[in-house]
Amino acid sequence: MKIKQILNSEQLETLLNLYKKLDKETVEQRNNLFNVEITQIPESMFDIEPLVLLRESVNCKESLTHYFVKYFASSFSSLHRDSQTFKNTLVTVLEQNNLKGGDTLSVKMFKKEYPKPIVLRPEVGDTVSYNPNELHGVSEVQEGSRLVLVSWLL
Repeated sequence: MKIKQILNSEQLETLLNLYKKLDKETVEQRNNLFNVEITQIPESMFDIEPLVLLRESVNCKESLTHYFVKYFASSFSSLHRDSQTFKNTLVTVLEQNNLKGGDTLSVKMFKKEYPKPIVLRPEVGDTVSYNPNELHGVSEVQEGSRLVLVSWLL
């Protein structure tokens, strides 16, 4: 798991404006996501500048999918590993409002046999990258909200 800033404020704003225009779906559960709002980006929009820059940042040629996830009180993502069908998962923080909880979680192995929990608190503009084998999730949000863009890249 790595954190870096890939997009500038103008590119983040482009993504926020896109999010505002698209249809949203609130779900009790979808796979490892619980009590979240999900907004799918149509494949026809995968070539907008911010999405291309994210893809290029990890040397990927194609996008499998991009979608927004809004976490709010009681939202979380259980610990999971992503599918082996893609090369990288990127999660870009677009917005945070009075957030308590909602920490980014990962588990690394220590001495090959001991799971070591890692807690990160990415800020707006940060992109967290995961490889498909990495165990990760999001702790329950206690207050406030966070909007992220999830990108699965080939």
